[in-house]
Amino acid sequence: MKEKNLLAELAAYLFSNSDKESGRTPSERELAEHFGVSRGQIREALAILEAMRIVERRAKSGIYIDTKQASVEALALFARAGLPLDPVQIYETVELRKIHEIKAAELACSRATEENFERLREILKA
Repeated sequence: MKEKNLLAELAAYLFSNSDKESGRTPSERELAEHFGVSRGQIREALAILEAMRIVERRAKSGIYIDTKQASVEALALFARAGLPLDPVQIYETVELRKIHEIKAAELACSRATEENFERLREILKA
C-alpha cells in the first residue's frame, strides 16, 4: 500500500473507529491487521500523523485522536480522506500560517543581498 494512501485511509479509519468520548483508537497491532501491513509501516504512518498533530501516542496508554492543533498538511489530508473539516480550525490555521509567512518574508528581506533582489527582478520580468 502506498504511503499517501495508507495515511489517508488510516486517518479516516482512526476517526471512524475511535472512542467518541476519549478519542482512543485501535492499537498498532489491530491497525496492522486491519490494513494488512506491518506494525513498522503503521508506526511510520502514525509518526507522520503525530507530526501533523492529528494523533497523540501516549506511552503505555495508546493512540488518541487529537486534532485541536492540526497542521495545514493535516487539513489537506482530511479533505483527501473525505473527513469533516472544522471551519474554526481552518480559519485559525490559515491565520497562523499568514502570521508565519509574513514573518518569514520580513526575515528574508532583512537578510537579502543585492544578488537576491536582482534574481527577484528577473523572476518578475519573466
